[in-house]
Amino acid sequence: LRSLTVGDLILILIFLAAFLAGYIQGLIRQLLGVIIWFIAFVLALSLRQPAGSFLQQYWTQFVPDYTDMLAFVIVFLVVLVGGNLIAQVTYKRMPVLANRQFADEILGAVLSTGLIILEVATFLFILDTFYRHQTASGTNTVAIFSSIFDLFKDSAIARSLRDGLMPGLLTILGPFVPPGLAGLAGS
Repeated sequence: LRSLTVGDLILILIFLAAFLAGYIQGLIRQLLGVIIWFIAFVLALSLRQPAGSFLQQYWTQFVPDYTDMLAFVIVFLVVLVGGNLIAQVTYKRMPVLANRQFADEILGAVLSTGLIILEVATFLFILDTFYRHQTASGTNTVAIFSSIFDLFKDSAIARSLRDGLMPGLLTILGPFVPPGLAGLAGS
């Protein structure tokens, strides 16, 4: 317990909150969340480079690798948050197991925890595409992203997500992962 960092404690609280939200929302809503995460991640992977090149025309204070990371973050978060807002507004709770609501709630809680683990791992991977492989020192960055990276760089939980989950996930998603990005996970 003494080796836990502030980043680890924050992640534990996030995972507990996701468990509670999944318990309240049920299994179907969490399945929708997994589909939305998948779409957001695949779109962000695909649009990282073209959107980064577009942004580089206007955000000349950043190096190209950083604008690629910013494009990755923007596309991922816009699709993820937008998709979840649409799902939340339009979704009407339907228990999968009508006569066993408790099972629906527990399955929703477990899947929600898994989903937030995927979302956090994805966000950390996106930040890692620049910060863990940064070659230029003194590069202009957006403070919030460098602060988030610094908060989680020594986290044991974040390390297991970076080095354990993401390489396997990128292997599974192989056809959707642009060349060169899969090699950034876990290194």
